[in-house]
Parts: sequence; structure tokens; C-alpha cells
Amino acid sequence: MTPPVFWDGVVRRLGEEMQPFVLEAWVRPLIAETSDNGLRLLCPSVLHRERINKRYLSDRKSTRLNSSHTSI
Repeated sequence: MTPPVFWDGVVRRLGEEMQPFVLEAWVRPLIAETSDNGLRLLCPSVLHRERINKRYLSDRKSTRLNSSHTSI
């Protein structure tokens, strides 16, 4: 599965759990690309990265985002 296809699936699942404005403001601006360790998410700013790490990614890293057994 390519990063855009995988990431689109993740975004759809998160859309079922998050309010639309949160998804649009914080998740959709992320860009997914492959790295040696799996999927890498690029953020538009340091503030964005810190907010994603603190509020969203840490809770989901080992559960929903990793549902395809892809390292994130």
C-alpha cells in the first residue's frame, strides 16, 4: 500500500472520531511519505508538529494509525 493510499484511509478513520474542524485544521495539512522506518508525516510548521505529537499522534500511534501494521 502506498503512503497516500494508506494515509487517506487513516484520515477517513480519524474523520469518524474527530470533529470536522479538527480534522481540517490539524490532520489534513499533514503530508505522508515513506521512510526507512515506515510512514513519515510532514507538518507545515513546528507548532503544528508539536500539537500533533502532543494531542493526537501519541494516543493513536500504537492503535488506530498503526492498524495496517505499518510503522509510524
